[in-house]
Amino acid sequence: MKYFKSLGLCLVAVFALSALVASAAQAETSEGPLWIVGPTTRAVAGLLSGQTRAITSRTEAAPVLKGSVASVECEKATNKGVLLGGSPGTAFVEIKFEKCFLKGKPACTATGVNPKGAVEGEIPVNVLVILGFPASGSRTSAVAVFAPESGENLFSEFKFGTNAECGAFKEVAIAVKAKSSKLITINGQERDAGQIAEVGMAEGSTFVLSTPGLVSLVGLLKLPETAIKEATIYNSKTATYEKIEAELTGGGVLGTIKEIATTQIETNPKEEFGWNH
Repeated sequence: MKYFKSLGLCLVAVFALSALVASAAQAETSEGPLWIVGPTTRAVAGLLSGQTRAITSRTEAAPVLKGSVASVECEKATNKGVLLGGSPGTAFVEIKFEKCFLKGKPACTATGVNPKGAVEGEIPVNVLVILGFPASGSRTSAVAVFAPESGENLFSEFKFGTNAECGAFKEVAIAVKAKSSKLITINGQERDAGQIAEVGMAEGSTFVLSTPGLVSLVGLLKLPETAIKEATIYNSKTATYEKIEAELTGGGVLGTIKEIATTQIETNPKEEFGWNH
């Protein structure tokens, strides 16, 4: 009788432990996708809270800020930043758009005034990034949601030059701001989201969406011609997933803006990296 009583207690303990393990596993996977970098972090399923990796990146081709009235084209954009561990994975990135001008009018330069460009034609942008999932909620691919580092939801304010080629845009300043259906929280900071990029890698010369656990020495973020307007991200305050809508606006001058670009990303030092959940 004592044996069966002890066995019963053991079974209760086993079931309780199983429930705790299942609960812990659920907690680990419920907070959104996270970065994986190198074999060590891959073994523990992700870059942990407090861990970081420096990154550098550059656009594959000329990035375009396409407005409903006019557009700005830049020769390239170079970035540096840091991946921040934890779930969901986040990042901080400093971007420099270089040799920017009013599209079709190369003599009409566009230069950042807030943040201020170091040289004519440079538009700096500081962004916060959070990993999320597509609006469908599918976990077979991931998206990167961009929000401005500025508390005023300002990505950048730039000003066109004084060249006669600028025409009606001569010396016009444009503030590019984020606008989303609800505020998102990145590293404790509440912001409007402004852009949503596909997370992928190169397969030959083709962009392919990366899948959970897949790693590469070079990752790609793609802001497509047809802008992605919705995503599903984890809300740490409510401990639930929420669907958000996001866009960029240039006010009455450019209206709704979409950035068209594909960016190559590498860790520094160079390691294989990707995402998981």
